[in-house]
Amino acid sequence: MRKLAAIMFTDIVGYTALMGEDEPKALQLLQKNREILKPIIKQFHGEWLKEMGDSGYIAALEAFPHRRARTKGPAAGPTPCCSS
Repeated sequence: MRKLAAIMFTDIVGYTALMGEDEPKALQLLQKNREILKPIIKQFHGEWLKEMGDSGYIAALEAFPHRRARTKGPAAGPTPCCSS
């Protein structure tokens, strides 16, 4: 079975340099990043798959509900967002 998913990679610009200069501040920034992203990921039925330092790998299977509905019947033509 095929599934349509949105895949997102995140990275905090300058995190490595900040970690070398001020580790507590870098860790605080990382925590703030999680606090912002996790509710958004949950809202779209996403899953935080992996975290490596300041990088995140996220998948959202419900990111395109209009596309999922479109694939249930015979060829329905382009969706409004994709028509020319």
